[in-house]
Amino acid sequence: MESRKPVSACRSELTEEEIEYYGIRYIEGETVRREILITQEYIICHCEEELSWEILGEVSNLSPGYLQKLYRKWCRLRLHGFQTLCRMEKAACYLEKTTLSVKEICSAVGMKNTSYFSSLFRREYGLTPKEYRRMFGNSVRGYRQMYGTAKKQYREVYG
Repeated sequence: MESRKPVSACRSELTEEEIEYYGIRYIEGETVRREILITQEYIICHCEEELSWEILGEVSNLSPGYLQKLYRKWCRLRLHGFQTLCRMEKAACYLEKTTLSVKEICSAVGMKNTSYFSSLFRREYGLTPKEYRRMFGNSVRGYRQMYGTAKKQYREVYG
């Protein structure tokens, strides 16, 4: 998966790309609270875990109730929606770069039900996980076959 900016690098002013990346609302004349960025970064890094407002409050040094209020004000998606989006991004990365089965990927991103995972993935990407892998995956088997054929041809020509 692409590397993410560490929270410590956050500034009071965010670029449009960063606002989109973190799912932050733009509020005229206000600066996003650092605690919200810390919370979003924690969700991104720990999306496969079960998260609660208590855990996130501990991470951001705010009470769970106050954090929830701030989160509703600043973020476009609810906690579960943002976590699910992060899980789907991580799953897409696994599908592109590994040969893990869909069931193994489902488990790796913190989901228990493979059918539900597949339906969420399809809703997000418009393809089932298997279709996505066929279109965008780096097929290790296909690469090995291609490499083996090229190696064989090289030997035939150059001895």
